[in-house]
Amino acid sequence: MTRPATQASGAVGGTILGEDMDVDAGRIAANGAGRAAAGATWGIAKKSGWLAVLFLLSLAALVSMLAGMAPSAAAGIETGKPLAIAVLVSSDRTACFVPGRVAAIRHFATRRAAEINRRGGIDGHRLELVFLDDFESEERLKVNVASALADERLIGMVGLADSTRGKAVVDDIARSGVPFISEISRGDIYAAHPTIFSLVPSIRDEVGVVRRLMADRGATRPVFVGFAGNLYVSEYARQLAEPGEGPGLAAIHLLPERPDYVLDQAAADQAIAAIRQSGADFVLLALNSGPGAQFARKLAEAGLTVPVFVVLGRIGRIDRAMGATPYPGAMLELAREGVPNAYNERLMRRIWAERDGTWIFNDSRSQTAPAACKDEPDTRLITDVQDDANRRAIGRGVQYADMIEMIATAAIAKGTAVDLAELRRAIAGDLAGYRAERRIFHGWWQDWAFTAGRSLSDAMLVAERRAPGAAITLAARQYAFGATGLRPLPVMSISVDMIRIFKVDSNERTFYADFYLSFRDDAGLDISDIEFTNAVRSEVSRDALVSFHRIDAAPGSNGGLKLYKVAGKFYFEPDLGDYPFDEQRFSLSFQPSDASHPFLVQPPPAELGRRSFDTDGWRPLSRYVGADQDVITALGSDVAEERLIQLYKYNATWVMARISTDYALRVVLPLIVILLVTYLSVFIPEDRLESVVAIQVTALLSAIALYLAIPKVDNDEATVSDKIFVACYGIITLTLALSILRARYHGVGRMRTATLAGLAQLVLVPLLTLMLAGYVAVTAMGHGEGAGLASAWLGQ
Repeated sequence: MTRPATQASGAVGGTILGEDMDVDAGRIAANGAGRAAAGATWGIAKKSGWLAVLFLLSLAALVSMLAGMAPSAAAGIETGKPLAIAVLVSSDRTACFVPGRVAAIRHFATRRAAEINRRGGIDGHRLELVFLDDFESEERLKVNVASALADERLIGMVGLADSTRGKAVVDDIARSGVPFISEISRGDIYAAHPTIFSLVPSIRDEVGVVRRLMADRGATRPVFVGFAGNLYVSEYARQLAEPGEGPGLAAIHLLPERPDYVLDQAAADQAIAAIRQSGADFVLLALNSGPGAQFARKLAEAGLTVPVFVVLGRIGRIDRAMGATPYPGAMLELAREGVPNAYNERLMRRIWAERDGTWIFNDSRSQTAPAACKDEPDTRLITDVQDDANRRAIGRGVQYADMIEMIATAAIAKGTAVDLAELRRAIAGDLAGYRAERRIFHGWWQDWAFTAGRSLSDAMLVAERRAPGAAITLAARQYAFGATGLRPLPVMSISVDMIRIFKVDSNERTFYADFYLSFRDDAGLDISDIEFTNAVRSEVSRDALVSFHRIDAAPGSNGGLKLYKVAGKFYFEPDLGDYPFDEQRFSLSFQPSDASHPFLVQPPPAELGRRSFDTDGWRPLSRYVGADQDVITALGSDVAEERLIQLYKYNATWVMARISTDYALRVVLPLIVILLVTYLSVFIPEDRLESVVAIQVTALLSAIALYLAIPKVDNDEATVSDKIFVACYGIITLTLALSILRARYHGVGRMRTATLAGLAQLVLVPLLTLMLAGYVAVTAMGHGEGAGLASAWLGQ
């Protein structure tokens, strides 16, 4: 009986009560149920214990994992936290207008940060810029720097172009460990701080060039004139007065500096008298452009015509300030914006490619303008991209953008798995790795690298205005820094006079050109020293398909001038998006044929070039000469070592518009006829559907056949010509669909649909056709915004 009872008890949870169960069986079942309940309770407790143990083990593992992760989380930068770069700018608080360069700096810096963020930011962290304007106030600068350094997101700082104010904050910036790319010329101010760099040459490098220049010009008694209290001026004079290569200073005249930049007349007269009495044969002028013009006028009035080297200021501004009586002697300066009369080719290509970029920066009314400015306009408009002030604004803005990307590139390479202090050290270390012969940062403006003293490593070109009214050009003697110090750099004055451009092949991307090439061989250079880098080469011999012969009748009779007639086949880089209403750049690119013997090219002013020449299907618009650098990677002193060689290159470029008359006659006019016939067919009665469809289908096929028959250009994207045909296909197809819709519902009780379709044919189709015609007309007249901007840049 036990086993059945046990068996019965095993049925608990299935059928609890049987219909024929007696009392004994009920008791037995009850006892079995109690034992079963107890067993179930124990089972639950046992399972709960295992679950508790598992829970505790899991909790311990989780705590251990979190503990292991805690140091990394503490060391790394918080996920999603933005990182910041401070941008220091300076507006003149006392001026009526904020210079366009401030707007340009904000524009290009913000744009570059946005591009970095579109590429993923810095290891997933968004880059933000903090603009701080000190209004040329040292106290305001201190406050701005303190505010920036208190930002826990800060990974770098850029800007600050004044050594006097910079000295007040470099120590604080250095203590913070924040990498700082400045524009401070006083290298001694930041020499002890490995995290501070300068994107301008140091005074020591400038002084080395000036010393060599004075020695080569035979100066024996140079004098220095500048403002007292300016750290840049005082250090410049001190280093010039030190013993070294070249003549020492015969005298230093430091004049009182006034806040209104007006020369102290009494002090200036005393300096002029001393200069005249001392027999000075060279004057170094560090007074800025306005006061410098006043001092130069006093020199001329005193009968002095000694060469003047402008340390602070610009020759062009000084000449304009002096008006009709410019300084009669030669004036020199450092060509800080590159070769005179040559445009920044790298920037010109970017302007051309962007088409719709912002490239004009007007001077705007200052918020802190004095009351005397109340009658001035809110904006001082600049209408020409070529305007000197606008070009300087673009240059400064693009340089600031390059600074920002240098810091961001270093931060991206390091990553943010480290703490902020380590990231800052890594960025500074990466910046120090940019050295002229080892590693270069390719910027929008130029290639950037630093010297051992962390100032800009760059050739310092000397520009000269030889006589009143003469153009500012490179001086005959230039100097480049090499492994053994300064070495001479020849200058070749070259002029390219185009005769004709013909056989332009947009698919092969080639053109033929005949032109005159003239240059002076003051440095003993010849045409064999020039290599046309974009010349087409023979597939057999690999020689350039360029021929030339000398045509000046009496060599040497023209004061060293050499004249050649050159013919050749060259490559160009077409932008065919606006074809056949496009404008293209046709360039003759040339550089020294021997990389170990570089030279500089000085082009003539743009107004001296030939305005018109023969073309085949093109109309000349403008011309310019652009300068850039090639960076060549070569072996160093060891096989495992690389050495970078920078080689100047130049482009003589002509901007030309394609003449589209042939396209209009062969394509546009036939398409107009096809669209007109298509539209007229809609007036045929609905019961003649076969005739209507036949006409419209024939029109569609005619448009397709015309497209297949015309010559086309090889382009990755649709051209204007392609878009015209696609639009025609769409208009004809729409007309055909509406015709079928009208016939389908005509006379079947849905006249409203047929009427609407007919109305659409009468109104919508001609409207779309007019829109297409307007698009073609605007494109044909516009000839491409990029080239139009290039033409505006050239003022032509």
